[in-house]
Amino acid sequence: MRPRASDPRVGYFTTAVNNFSTDIKVSPRQRFVNRWRLEKKEPAAELSEPVKPIVFWIDRTVPLAYRDAVTRGILEWNKAFEKIGFKHAVQARQQPDDASFDTLDVGVASVRFITSAEAAFDGSGPSVTDPRSGEILDADIAIDGNAARSMRGLRTQVYSRADAMDPADKEGLAELMQFGSPERLAALQAAQHLHADGAWCDYAAHTSEQFGYALDVLESRGDIAPDSPEAQAFAVERIFAITTHEVGHALGCARTSGPRAPTRWRNSPTRPSRPPMARPPR
Repeated sequence: MRPRASDPRVGYFTTAVNNFSTDIKVSPRQRFVNRWRLEKKEPAAELSEPVKPIVFWIDRTVPLAYRDAVTRGILEWNKAFEKIGFKHAVQARQQPDDASFDTLDVGVASVRFITSAEAAFDGSGPSVTDPRSGEILDADIAIDGNAARSMRGLRTQVYSRADAMDPADKEGLAELMQFGSPERLAALQAAQHLHADGAWCDYAAHTSEQFGYALDVLESRGDIAPDSPEAQAFAVERIFAITTHEVGHALGCARTSGPRAPTRWRNSPTRPSRPPMARPPR
């Protein structure tokens, strides 16, 4: 596949290699956008199915209650591919219980569930690329089914400390909610999903925080029972959101919701200031 040069202003994962075949350029370093190979069956058609679709296998470890949400999360990306002329570019298939293949086999993109006593992460969407071109050859998404319970347990400290805190104490609130810093908290409150260079993507962790905290509040008010269909609907939509997010990473989208300018531009005094985002009154 022909490689596509990356641009730091566009939010994609990249593959970097050194090209020593020429000494004309200042640096031998080359960076390619990570992307799947997609070719139209009907090149002249405005909307065409691909020659080879991107197929994600739903591992048999995914609980029955969440398989529909995982499927929806995978297929949600077809809306984006339709904008560039591809129909049914992304497909979801269920691994049979008696399947003779493993979803971790080379070339088998997948979504699987794991369960750990103390979840270290909620979701992860790594991929494997061809260093010659940046072509994504495989991707295996993992979702920890116990992450929501773990995060909910961490947030129980909110009840014992929140009432005694000064609302203006940003340092204390950031520490309480484990956001790392007041600046990080402010970014989250402004509905931004941006990450510093090299930062771990914590979208799924914050989704679990919101999920667990919301259920605790609703339960304490008597508005919802923890084993009710309404509570289960919260859980299902959380899995849908995490799946959609992690599939985006598996498709090559980096940990950001917008373009990532080079550091020299982000720190430039001539950079236009970003207007504050409107927030609803409390």
